[in-house]
Amino acid sequence: MAAYEKALDLKVDIVLKKVSKRKFRPSTDIRYIVTKEYEKSFRYVEEYKDSFMVLAVMENNQDFDGFRTCAIYDLYKELCDSFKFNVLAKEDFARFVNKYFGYTVVDTRVWGVKSRVFIKKGR
Repeated sequence: MAAYEKALDLKVDIVLKKVSKRKFRPSTDIRYIVTKEYEKSFRYVEEYKDSFMVLAVMENNQDFDGFRTCAIYDLYKELCDSFKFNVLAKEDFARFVNKYFGYTVVDTRVWGVKSRVFIKKGR
């Protein structure tokens, strides 16, 4: 727990330095706000870390480029359910894949049906 508190203090100090450069006076205790936000994001990562690993293994074994988002999500959900891991919501799933694996989601038509497809950035 000491490492967590040290990391938390480091993050809080970094944010406080950035905020102190601005020309406004906060009316609330910024350290409290930053601490709560960091704890919330830390809990989120802890809660879904196994789920993130499943997603990383999936992407490592099969490129998502050109695949429908719902097909990839269904496979991801099935794998997480089989291991009894927490599953990301569909919107969070797409955001996570876009942000950390370098994809964008494009609306397209597949067999005449409107679909959303992952496209690798820089392609």
